[in-house]
Amino acid sequence: MLDSISDAAVDNRLTIETIRLRPTLTQAHYIEQPLDIQVRGGYHQLARFSADIASLPRMVTQHDFTLESVEGRGDTLRLSLLARTYRYVEESDQAASDEAKAL
Repeated sequence: MLDSISDAAVDNRLTIETIRLRPTLTQAHYIEQPLDIQVRGGYHQLARFSADIASLPRMVTQHDFTLESVEGRGDTLRLSLLARTYRYVEESDQAASDEAKAL
């Protein structure tokens, strides 16, 4: 998933400042992987990047957008957001989680 998001940024000629994984959150039926993303570029590049992330094969939701101008950089903007990806809990994930709870 990190590679896909990085590729979307590069394809849209954005400067990646940060893509950082947060700790995973395990729910009853799915596992959520939050990511902090911060990229720089033009308005239309940022919009295409956001659309590209939304169209990835794995479900990705985007939250807590911040869009600000970069001082001394003309039309350059900085986009900060929290992205969350999801996947179903597999039987092997559930067994490992149950074992951890038993300890």
